[in-house]
Amino acid sequence: MTRINGHSLVASPCCKTLYRTPRYASLNLMAFGYWTDGKAEQAITAMGSGLRKCQCGAFYLMRDTIKPA
Repeated sequence: MTRINGHSLVASPCCKTLYRTPRYASLNLMAFGYWTDGKAEQAITAMGSGLRKCQCGAFYLMRDTIKPA
């Protein structure tokens, strides 16, 4: 079972808009099938690349976000 233990704040790198992201306590990574390229079929947890669209219209990756002070 996937469990969330609160949330964290991150800022987009383009316009510094704040977004709330879940802080996971545990993840269930089970899937029906796995491919050699990393794709999982019928996975319980989405394993996306982290691509997001900001409210200003720009795209960014979650790994590029900024932790606000």
